[in-house]
Amino acid sequence: SVGHILYKQIRVFPQPPPEVQHGQQSVDDSSPETGILDVQRQMREALHEVQEAVNTCELAAASSVKDKNETLFYAVSYKHAMKEDLTVQKVLFGGGFVQLVITVLLQCTSRQRRKQAEAAVPDSHSIPGNQAWEKATVPGHLRMQLNGESEEQVEHALAIKRAGGVSLEESFSPAATKEKRSDTSIDQDWPVDNSTIALITDKYVLVTTILWLGPKIIIFAVPMLFCQVLPMAICRFYLSVVPDGTSRITRSFGFYMLFSVASILAIPVALLATLSFLLDCVAYYFFSLLFCACTCRWLRVYDGLKKIQPYRAGPSILLHLPDLFTALIGQCGRQTVFETTYMFSCMWLLMPWLKYYICCNPWIFDLGHRLCQQISTEMADLGGPEQVAEKARYIISWSRQDRETAEKIDIWSFVPHYPLPPPDRRWALGLQAGGGDYPGKFTLIVHTTHAAAAVHGVTEQFVLSNSCELPIYRVMLWYNNPYHFLTGWVEASVSNGEPSQRNKRLGGEHPMWLVTGRSPLVAGRDSWTGSGMIDAFFDYWLPVFVHEMRAQVLGADIANAKYQEVISTDGASPPMTETGMNSYKDSPTALDDMRKVAEKQHKAKTQTFGRKLARLADTRFGKMICKW
Repeated sequence: SVGHILYKQIRVFPQPPPEVQHGQQSVDDSSPETGILDVQRQMREALHEVQEAVNTCELAAASSVKDKNETLFYAVSYKHAMKEDLTVQKVLFGGGFVQLVITVLLQCTSRQRRKQAEAAVPDSHSIPGNQAWEKATVPGHLRMQLNGESEEQVEHALAIKRAGGVSLEESFSPAATKEKRSDTSIDQDWPVDNSTIALITDKYVLVTTILWLGPKIIIFAVPMLFCQVLPMAICRFYLSVVPDGTSRITRSFGFYMLFSVASILAIPVALLATLSFLLDCVAYYFFSLLFCACTCRWLRVYDGLKKIQPYRAGPSILLHLPDLFTALIGQCGRQTVFETTYMFSCMWLLMPWLKYYICCNPWIFDLGHRLCQQISTEMADLGGPEQVAEKARYIISWSRQDRETAEKIDIWSFVPHYPLPPPDRRWALGLQAGGGDYPGKFTLIVHTTHAAAAVHGVTEQFVLSNSCELPIYRVMLWYNNPYHFLTGWVEASVSNGEPSQRNKRLGGEHPMWLVTGRSPLVAGRDSWTGSGMIDAFFDYWLPVFVHEMRAQVLGADIANAKYQEVISTDGASPPMTETGMNSYKDSPTALDDMRKVAEKQHKAKTQTFGRKLARLADTRFGKMICKW
């Protein structure tokens, strides 16, 4: 404003003419005109300085506004940042608090379940007894962990035991005697339902099975076989460096290295098996729900699911894959690697469907708990129950027997292998190789608790059978294990035959408490699957097992002279009157059938190749790998 006023004042002075401005250079400085010119010059300079000051003020004002805006922006940003930090802190604090609450709840729940388990499953199983395997040394929850048990499973077994030992209280009529409820030396009465509805149900299951499994096998069979060759080759190589007479595979650094290599090579197999299982689940629910909706059996489904419930919480197979690797190594020592490869491929593709859709399907069949008991002929001449159990463990559990024993076992139509468990537990995964001839050969996965295993001094093992003289194994067929077609509780023991089969004292007993239906397909002895079929099969196979047991202890001649089969029937299967291999010339024995199949499959050539591979264990390289 000051500059503007001065500028106006300056403009009122008259401007000198150019000639005066240039011509009067010598005029005296004291003249009035010279003074005016000096004033004008000074005013112009002042005006210029004022203008510069004005410009500087305007720049300063603009800068101040900018600084103010920036200050406001930073203030707002800081405010928002503080709010966000506060929000993050609140979220973190809330998350930590929730985690703390969840942890506390889980701990409380765990303690409550532990107390319930100890109350429901006390140290003595609530069943008085003075046997060595009934001695309680640890709390119930720790015993279940060591034995691979679940709370519902043990409670179910206790309920059966309190009802007598044959089945649950609900399975008997009020008129059933105490002896009938407790006689586990014979089969439970299980009438087969031959009604029209049951036959139609079986036909529906068979037709839908063909419609589903036919295309699936055509698509999956060849890729599954091809992908399993390399993992099985690793197992066979490992077995080649294991010397004969090896009781267990040592889980050393080298073991886990080869296991890692085999696991990587088995990734395609795992993907194919998972895809096959998921497709089976889709088809299972489609056909099952369709049948259930058409027959309106929803209430029966609920009852069937209750029957299955005790067998749902078995130990995971995926979390114990080293057990499976160990069992595969031992299985390759009993059968050829190509045979094992084929049988494992059948297991991945077929067993989930057979288990869930056919043998234990609550949506289609009325399920119940059935006891099937098989007791072999007597083995009292082997020296006592301890000697019988020890020889059975040599045949079934040792990872590598002598070559002669392994080659005789190779021809069997049923080859069980339950490897000895690792030192930290009393159970391990095992395998059952079944089927006599192609294409009906397959492998099954089981969970086996070993009665002779001692972990931290614990040898306690609940035995459900009342006719057990000495327990050897408990073989669990869990419902959450899709790779065994049956569901239930199975024991393998030395039997006393009491009370209904005393003539089989010190024979091998194999009681099976199975969840099954009553239709001919799943309960008939003449069926190709189910509880009735398996009952008849073990009556067929056990004489061969007894023959090998006797040959191991007393020699082949005495074993041939005392060979004896049974008459396979429901209830008790009595021994035949014929004794000795020569007495069965008119009708071939089970051992004769197996030898014929072995000849057809050229077992002699494959066993020669196996003997050559076994020499690798005697080389320096084989010994180094085995120790590594």
